[in-house]
Amino acid sequence: MNEEDGHPAIGSFYQWCTTAGLRRLDLPRAGIANSICFSPGGETMYFCDSPTGRIMQCRYDAAAAAVSDVREFAILESEEGQPDGSIVDAGGYLWNAAWGAAVVRRYRPDGTIEREIAVPAKNPTCVVFAGAALNELYITTARQDMSPLELERVPHAGGIYRAEVEDVAGLRDAPFRNGH
Repeated sequence: MNEEDGHPAIGSFYQWCTTAGLRRLDLPRAGIANSICFSPGGETMYFCDSPTGRIMQCRYDAAAAAVSDVREFAILESEEGQPDGSIVDAGGYLWNAAWGAAVVRRYRPDGTIEREIAVPAKNPTCVVFAGAALNELYITTARQDMSPLELERVPHAGGIYRAEVEDVAGLRDAPFRNGH
């Protein structure tokens, strides 16, 4: 995350694997790199530069650390917050924590919103599935960028919240599948 005013896009996205080490992905530079996650089969990568308000997607070849067909997946207008951390569920839907909007959104594979879950804190930061059935969504939040009055009204901001999503299941992590 570039802490300079305006968060100039100077950062890069990388892949690390056990067989090839660290390799830079040919993706646009980012000021606040976020939302990095993959489709259930690993062939699609999602990512964003949060200040742009755009979640992007591309084709991803883990073995070659190659990306192609980089395109917009979803656009958040300023009143909809900024995209922060994301995860993909077993159905291939992307869940995104919307910084500044007090909401987590579930996006269909075509990038349209399927549902929203309100969060009782202004700045959700990331989401993860847990529980025996992987149907519990845990949402981390931050206290940063909140006024004293907002912090007084929401003293648990910066905590972790839980939402049950009975009709959805998450995926188990496979961080080093096939050496990548």
